[in-house]
Amino acid sequence: MLVIPLFFYNFYICCCQYFTLSYDIEIITSRN
Repeated sequence: MLVIPLFFYNFYICCCQYFTLSYDIEIITSRN
């Protein structure tokens, strides 16, 4: 039963990293 929560946790971390990365990219491109 531990595998499913772990999968969702990893998925959540990936989503957070993706959104923060795209957010940083938007800030960088808007500066130029």
